[in-house]
Amino acid sequence: MTPKDGDVQGRLHPFTLFFAFWVGMRNIVVPFLASLFLFGRMREEQNYLWVAAAFVGFPLAFALVRYFTFTYRIENGELITREGLFGRTERHIPLNRVQDIRIEQDVLHRLLGMADVFVETAGGRGPEASLSVLARAQAETLRAAVFTRELPPGSIPAQARTNERQVIRELSFRDLVLAGLTSYRAASALGIIFVVWQTLDDLLPANMYKRLAERITGWAFEWQGGGAGVEWLPVAVAVFGLLALGMSISIIGSVVVFYGFTLSRTGEDIFRSHGLLTRLSSSLPRRRTVHQSRCQEARDGRHD
Repeated sequence: MTPKDGDVQGRLHPFTLFFAFWVGMRNIVVPFLASLFLFGRMREEQNYLWVAAAFVGFPLAFALVRYFTFTYRIENGELITREGLFGRTERHIPLNRVQDIRIEQDVLHRLLGMADVFVETAGGRGPEASLSVLARAQAETLRAAVFTRELPPGSIPAQARTNERQVIRELSFRDLVLAGLTSYRAASALGIIFVVWQTLDDLLPANMYKRLAERITGWAFEWQGGGAGVEWLPVAVAVFGLLALGMSISIIGSVVVFYGFTLSRTGEDIFRSHGLLTRLSSSLPRRRTVHQSRCQEARDGRHD
């Protein structure tokens, strides 16, 4: 059954506060480790407690205000969001402008059945609205309410009304490895390796950096047998090693980003999902795209 206006409304999930606390705690880790590395031990512990309280407290306070003030609803063909404690902000997003309801889940989101939802519109730069955090079922209900509105009779073919999802394309692990090998990520990985090496040159003492370079060269000589008069072999080994490392990083990146890539169709709507650590799910309602294309063609015809 297609959701009607007024059927879909709600608030953020209470886990919004937990995720805000988690982000604040995660932001403490890097400064803490940096201080421990630079100073060897924590000095003036009282100051660090204040810093930690700020890293955790501010995101938690912001999330608390947003949780108690944020609401959303669908009414009169619009997605309406309201938020704000002292100054109320109300945003009206016409449903016929919505191009995508993007659902993102990292590992913790998936474990808890939560999701971050981003509403993207035609011609918009970035999300028009973000709803963090919603239950996954709540996010799917919102997506269905936006994309399966009751349209005029005959506007959707009978075969497009089915709710069965048909898989169009799935990428195997082999496909992801090939994509990593043939993509530009390998070159990017080599660039990152070069930058890291240059950074080590700046950070490490000169004698330590020299010993590291000599150790790597020594390993290369040992690997090729230590023979004399073949000075080009360490260079070739180093180049081969960098290429192999760059390709490995590219393959890992491809697997992490596109793991479980599935392209499927429900009626005339296309769905895409992928991601190992952060799972991304998006949709492309074909009938809406076709309708907007026809409107654009009509506008262009009037201008001509």
